Amino acid sequence: MAPDEVNENTQHIVQINLLNRLNRPTKAKSNIGDKVRVQIKPVSFVKGYKPKFTKHIHEITDKADGYYTTTKDDRLYLKANLQKVEEYEINSEKPDLEGTLEGHLKEMKNRPRPEYNIEEPSSEVRRSGRVRKPTSQLEHSEYGRINY
Repeated sequence: MAPDEVNENTQHIVQINLLNRLNRPTKAKSNIGDKVRVQIKPVSFVKGYKPKFTKHIHEITDKADGYYTTTKDDRLYLKANLQKVEEYEINSEKPDLEGTLEGHLKEMKNRPRPEYNIEEPSSEVRRSGRVRKPTSQLEHSEYGRINY
């Protein structure tokens, strides 16, 4: 219908036509047993490239009145706070990191740290290595007379 053909009598037909043409996104239904990621608690001043959901994958255990319970804890989550994970996104095997920087860093993290023995300071007062000479010795030094 052309815009100049719309009047008070045909206005409801135009509204119905517009509503029928809308592309409404279909929401993925979450059921018990689905794998999900849980939303990380939002914090102020966080960079936009930081992840919004956890890396760990949990399973939905209970569903009641629009709230979901996961294997993470007994807390209730809204659907908006869960991200459904497809089967191809789940890593069944850990990647082989040998020879990579990440693998080296993980290996260093697991190494035992050496223990250092810290000696107790002695009761004597330690002075710096520099010794102040009296001015009489400075006047006749090998570098000549020093004036302050």
